Amino acid sequence: MFGSKRLYASLIKEDDLEELYQIYISNKDYLQLTEGISDGIGVYTKEQMLRDFQVAEWMGRKTLGIYMRDNMKHGCSLFF
Repeated sequence: MFGSKRLYASLIKEDDLEELYQIYISNKDYLQLTEGISDGIGVYTKEQMLRDFQVAEWMGRKTLGIYMRDNMKHGCSLFF
């Protein structure tokens, strides 16, 4: 796929989704930007993420995750 010295992007496996969801919701500033509401932090449930993942697959899109090269742990969440 593509990457840098520290990170790389790769197709997400369904087994990765729980950890990716936890990473996604841990970044409150980004969550506010993407799912935000005017009076506070937005809500993005695991069910919403699973739906987004499924719809992306149905539409023929590829879903990528960002992974760290050094220890193969997830670096951040999803691209649709």
